[in-house]
Amino acid sequence: MDATIALMLIEAVLILLAILIYKAVRLISPLHTIRPISIHESSKDDVDSIPMVCSPSNIIVAPPTTNYDVFLSFRGKDTHDSFSSYLYEALCDANLQTFMGHKLHKGDHISPVLLKTIEESEISLIIFSKDYASSTCCMDELVHIMSCRDKYQRVVIPIFYDIDPSNVRKQNGSFGDGFAKIKQRFSHNQEKVQNWTNALIQSTNLSGWDSKNIRPESKLIKKIVKDILSKLNGKSSFHFEGLVGIDHHIQKIEELLGKARIVGIWGMGGIGKSTLARVVFHELKAQFEAFSFVEDVREQLAIIGFDRLQKECLKELIKDKDINVFDIESSFVRSRLQRRKVLLILDDVDNSLPVEDLTEMYRWFGEGS
Repeated sequence: MDATIALMLIEAVLILLAILIYKAVRLISPLHTIRPISIHESSKDDVDSIPMVCSPSNIIVAPPTTNYDVFLSFRGKDTHDSFSSYLYEALCDANLQTFMGHKLHKGDHISPVLLKTIEESEISLIIFSKDYASSTCCMDELVHIMSCRDKYQRVVIPIFYDIDPSNVRKQNGSFGDGFAKIKQRFSHNQEKVQNWTNALIQSTNLSGWDSKNIRPESKLIKKIVKDILSKLNGKSSFHFEGLVGIDHHIQKIEELLGKARIVGIWGMGGIGKSTLARVVFHELKAQFEAFSFVEDVREQLAIIGFDRLQKECLKELIKDKDINVFDIESSFVRSRLQRRKVLLILDDVDNSLPVEDLTEMYRWFGEGS
């Protein structure tokens, strides 16, 4: 009896060891290991047979290079000659690279150029108007915009222009009438229609602007531009991560700017003065109505001279390409500047005399400059 029990115990132990060995082999098996493989030493079939232990949720898609700050999506017939054009001009005046691609719409198809441009835009503004959803191109744009938001973490901002947001979300009212027409035209392609519907619902759940709540339109446009500048400034701040000690320097400069209208960053070459100035510029510019970062002041003074440099600086601040050297001292130019809160940074300065003349302009700037 004792011998029988002993044999049973030994058998049980052997079975347990066999299970453990099997599991260990499974863990170190090539089926559970991804190793580097050279195409030269393996056939295509070998490569295809290697299991990839990753899931879509773990895949991070690098966004395309950004070529535009803002992409405007709108129904041309509704707002091109009014709100969309005014907004486009205001965005350009704020030095924002803005794409207004209504001319690329051809028939019912969205062009590959337009799709690529959406992917390369940091922010997409969707101007929902009465007949926006009656355009297949607008709806395809919307679907692609929302796709880029999910895929590349692009920013999407809806603007409800003389239309109730609930009409867009529920596709009813006058907005729903236009959508009903293209739904009927594409009744044979329910997947496309469903994609349009989903994009409308998802986009209206985002934080945006309702034109009925902010009047006049000029005030609404100013608020939208300021909001976009703030968002872009926030997204661009990651470029400055990893610069050791820069947060402390930024804080000190901001404190000084609260006490003085002119602040200088002084020190020997190569210690990061220009980098610090640029960081401060990007951090603060959204708080100002006009801003200019004048690079290589020393070199520009040597090449183009003081008068030309001053003129170029003023042209950027007041958004007037036609200003000439004789206009600089005019009371009209000064009065235009006095209405604006200005941020002006002069980089790479080595001679105080011309800079004193340049900074004399600050007396022409508005309060808080």
